[in-house]
Amino acid sequence: MMRAVIILLLGVCLACGPDDPAAAAPPRAKAASPAAPTVTMATADPAVRTGAARPTITTGTSSPTITTGTAGPTITTTAAAPDTHSTPATQPTRASVERQAGACYTPPMPISAIRRWFGSTPPKPVAELGIRPGTRSLALYYGWPSVVNGANGDVEVAAATFNRHGVVVFGDGLELPTHPDYQRTVAVLHRLRELGGARVFGYVDLGVRTQNLDLPTIVRYADAWRQIGVHGIFLDDAGADFGVDERRRDAALEGIRRLGLPVILNAHEPDDAFRGRVKLTPEDGYLLESFQVSNGLIQSPEALLRKADRALELALQSGTELYAVATGPSDDPAVKVKRDYAWWTALLYGIDYFQYTTIDYSARTAHLPEPAGEPPDLGTCYLEATVRHSWAEGLHRRLTDLGEIRVLTQPEPMGMFLRRGG
Repeated sequence: MMRAVIILLLGVCLACGPDDPAAAAPPRAKAASPAAPTVTMATADPAVRTGAARPTITTGTSSPTITTGTAGPTITTTAAAPDTHSTPATQPTRASVERQAGACYTPPMPISAIRRWFGSTPPKPVAELGIRPGTRSLALYYGWPSVVNGANGDVEVAAATFNRHGVVVFGDGLELPTHPDYQRTVAVLHRLRELGGARVFGYVDLGVRTQNLDLPTIVRYADAWRQIGVHGIFLDDAGADFGVDERRRDAALEGIRRLGLPVILNAHEPDDAFRGRVKLTPEDGYLLESFQVSNGLIQSPEALLRKADRALELALQSGTELYAVATGPSDDPAVKVKRDYAWWTALLYGIDYFQYTTIDYSARTAHLPEPAGEPPDLGTCYLEATVRHSWAEGLHRRLTDLGEIRVLTQPEPMGMFLRRGG
């Protein structure tokens, strides 16, 4: 009997092929004759919109075909084939996207399935790799809400500005009645709830080396935000580099959960945000700050992408949403190149919400940049749970059911989408 079982297992092993992540992916479609893919090099550049903001008081080789749209120009060329808790209905959560993505494909049973019978970790389900539809815009905004982009106290104008984004984070102190913009902030939040678009998170500092708030105060501030109508809490400085250990993290999350609020954690190391007794859920989020560009300076690709790899791995295990923010001066001559580079990297990793803004998050100027442009049609799901890296070439890529997202870190930073079948 044992011999028969061994023979059966060996037969399954041979049928499964090599123990490689690619073995679980379906073969790429072959055309009758090799067709060059369509290369889409979209831009994150939004439509230009003017309006003075009032400063706040704050403690291939062929000729390309160019088409224009609200997301900026889309340049299409032909190239050689590559080598192979209530959420508004308009803002789907990662969990709802995952449910919709299950029809992408059914992977064959890999050899790792045999190991799973003996207690090892099962492979990640394909349904977790859905591509988010709709707006992906994040707005970290630390100015006074009532004066954003020249609103000058007009609640309707301010709410309409914020509602162009999927997720908004309001800055520290606005939840307190002593803040000069408190009443108008409450009115803006009320109007946003009526509009039913953007989800707003309120800022609370978790750091020991920063404000060092005691836990009752952290929960009290979170409750003050809840009372004026935010969707959740943004916990800043939440990592070990700011003196936050697992015990403090867990206690803060437990207190906020008792209020019925989700959280977004900002920690330098992804493990600091995800580890602990209190686990992050699909309602929660993790922020990758200084994503590819920090105050106009392009970051080390290897260090940042390895950090993004880890964040993606942890997010897929928990269903937690991923956020990313890149920063740079608005008058930087290379701002478009840097913004597009960070934007394409966000698409590569399936970041749920992305922003490119100034390093002070609008605190000094009250100017909130326009949302990033809508991405091209990337498909409905990623076919790979991880990003493939060719470090020597500076090439980083990931398959979707329609093609392949590519980001180049050298010689010039850029991104593109290669659609199969052109």
